[in-house]
Amino acid sequence: MRRSGENEDQQFAVLGDKIDGLADMLDRLEARLDSLHEECQRTASAGQRMILRQEGLAKSLARLEALLHER
Repeated sequence: MRRSGENEDQQFAVLGDKIDGLADMLDRLEARLDSLHEECQRTASAGQRMILRQEGLAKSLARLEALLHER
């Protein structure tokens, strides 16, 4: 009987270690996902600014073309 209890204790200790390892891994994954999310937000903002600049340039070019055609 005693060996059976010791064996179970060892199994629980091994499972506890595995759970702790998985929890650490999940913490690292969560931190990485947060970092990737922030990077995606920055990239999206930069892309949006670039699109606005391109639209502004396109409008300016259209005005210049219109002025040239008027002459």
